[in-house]
Amino acid sequence: MAYAWSVLTGNDWEWHDSSDYATDQALFDAIKAALDNGDQVVISTWDETKAGNAASDHGYVVDSVDVAGKRIRVYNPWGQYEWIPLDNLKNSAAGITVLK
Repeated sequence: MAYAWSVLTGNDWEWHDSSDYATDQALFDAIKAALDNGDQVVISTWDETKAGNAASDHGYVVDSVDVAGKRIRVYNPWGQYEWIPLDNLKNSAAGITVLK
């Protein structure tokens, strides 16, 4: 998907493995910074996810960050929004793709 984004728009993209971040908060802050910068963010989930209703081995577009509630809102291709809490972020996300 990221390569297609680059070909279609001419814009860059970056992949960040969740293990690049020491804590859930660090990953949360990176997602928030990317959104604040006007970038699009996609979360890739693990094969065995622990994110409640999130599908495993899947991609979700990050829609917003709720700083007060310490959670991110993601959109899935089936047209549903879901919340992933900060304390479960690294367990849920294998990594993030930042689309510039």
